[in-house]
Order: sequence, then structure tokens, then C-alpha cells
Amino acid sequence: MSEQTVTIAILNYNGKNYLAETIKSIKELDYPSKKLLMVDDGSIDGSTDFVRLNHPDVKIIEMGCNTKMLNRVRNRAIFAADTDFVLVTDNDITFAPDCLTILMQTMKAFSHVAVLTPRVMYHGDKTRIYIDRNEFHYVCASSDNNRNEKVTHIPHPSKQPLRSFGCGIMLIDKTKAKTIGFFDEDYVMGWGDDGEFHHRINISGLGCYAVPRALVYHKAIKGAPRVYGQVRNRWFLILQTYSWKTFFITLPVLIAYELCLFLFLVMKGFFSEYAKAMRDVAVNYNNLMHKRKTIQAYKVVADKELMTAANIFIPSTYKNSVIVHFAFWSLNMLLKSYWTLVKRYL
Repeated sequence: MSEQTVTIAILNYNGKNYLAETIKSIKELDYPSKKLLMVDDGSIDGSTDFVRLNHPDVKIIEMGCNTKMLNRVRNRAIFAADTDFVLVTDNDITFAPDCLTILMQTMKAFSHVAVLTPRVMYHGDKTRIYIDRNEFHYVCASSDNNRNEKVTHIPHPSKQPLRSFGCGIMLIDKTKAKTIGFFDEDYVMGWGDDGEFHHRINISGLGCYAVPRALVYHKAIKGAPRVYGQVRNRWFLILQTYSWKTFFITLPVLIAYELCLFLFLVMKGFFSEYAKAMRDVAVNYNNLMHKRKTIQAYKVVADKELMTAANIFIPSTYKNSVIVHFAFWSLNMLLKSYWTLVKRYL
């Protein structure tokens, strides 16, 4: 039986300095049947000319301007691919040679799976985890699951895929994912722009899973804070995907968490970004409710089956004082205690 062809789609904006290594690692993947395309979001650094000159076998799709809408770029990549399987990747990722083989073997072994994500390691320290299996915290955040841990400090990678939420590097079965409509282009760059797609996949009864044995390496390019996207996307996701029962039962801690987040962001100088995001939530409320009806209609997995109360992830650079560290620890304890009390009622 011949291998199914996979399109590997690189999402690019001003990645000329990284593309050579990324493309090299893709071409060195031991999976035999693959195609390459790059979707460029209005680069001005000569990225497209570099790829045309040095890698004429890579199909290039140009957005025409810098849209800054990552989900629009992701959808363009999916629609441009003429294969049933698409591996979407950023432009600063390199792959372990067997990564795609492991992902495709896993995809074939589990018939309900629609999306698979690899374990993402630091490029500069290939023994340290950048993103592992993300879990969905019930206040709509990512859990702190093995983040920055040395692989020697955690159990041997599971041979079974693990339910996951949110990772920009993903293998997608287009036929299955089409049933929930691919990426929502109303989500902006920031936390949850990939997670909204993964969460909708999970609640639909299909599966988004992490495969710890499949490895990629991320150069962790430092970008601008995405506070606006983080706040906006989080409330979009809550209002669209939570059952009303879950929403009202968790509302006390949603409010407590929001207050903590607001005070923290104000302290860090992000009041205007927060205010803009919450204004957008209010302006888009009717549209969110319209989309909610569609999502709730195909939702078959209960919220509590996908949620956790594990520690919320926050970058270590933000926990830069004893007071912040203690406040963060206290918040996690509160959230865990409340979850213990209410989970049985969801």
C-alpha cells in the first residue's frame, strides 16, 4: 500500500533568515510522499524571492499584504493543498527526520483523529520542552504541562496519543476537519488562535491529540506581547463553546480570574489592549451567539471531559517578584479547590 501524500504548508512572514533551515529539515523527513507550499503573509524581507530562487519546487501562495490574520493564512494553506492531509508549520521550525512518519502512522491507527500535534522542543536546547501536550483549563487557559522541563525529568513519551489543545504545528485530516469548518478567521493572533480549532474538533467527537514521540524544534523568536489577542480570543472561545450550565457554574471563578488578569495587565501597562479586546467582545456579541448555535449543534462531548484544573501557564519572566509568584500560586489553589467542588455538577 502506497503512502498517502502530505502537503507541508509553511506559514511565513519575514522569515528569510529561517526558511533555509526549515525547508532543509522538511526535505530530510523520512516520509517519502510529500509536497511543499509556502503561504506568505506580505513579507517585505525578500522571503518569496529567496524561496523561488533556491527552492523552485516549493509552491508559493501570496496573501498580497500583511493581513496579520493567522487563521486566514492557515485556511488559505489548507484550501491550496490538493492532498487530504496537511501539515501546517511556522517558518522557524525544524523537524526530527521521523516526525511526519510518526504522525501519519498515528493518524492511520486512530480512525477518529482529525488533528495531531508534535512535541515542540527548544531549538537551542533540544533536551528542553517548549510546548508539550496542552490541556484546556476550565477558566479557558492553557495548562502548564511540562513547559520548560528537561525530557530527562518526565516519563518516557507515551506511545498513545494524548488529548490536547493548542499548538501551531499540526497535521490535519482535511476530510474530518471540514465537518467543523476549519479555522475561525474572526480570531486574531494570540492565545487560542489555533486552540479554538482544536477545541471545536474535540467537542465535536473527533480528536485533537498530541504525539510526544514526534519531535520538532522551535527557535522561539521573541515577538511583541499579544495581550489583545489573548483576552479577545479567550472570551470568544468561552461564549461560543461553553454550555450555559458550565458558564454559570464556573462564573464566580471566571470573574475572579478575570479580575486577577485585569490587575496584572494594568500593572504591566496593557490597559489599552485589554480595553480594546473587551470592547471587541461586546461589539461581536451577536455574531458570537450566531456561531454559538452552530457549534453547540455539533457538540457531543461534555465540557468536563475536556477540562482540567492543572496549573495555568504563565511565562517565568512575568513571575519576577515574590508577590506575583505568591499571588499566582494562590490563584491556582483557588481554581483547583473550586473545580473539586463543582466538576461533579457539570
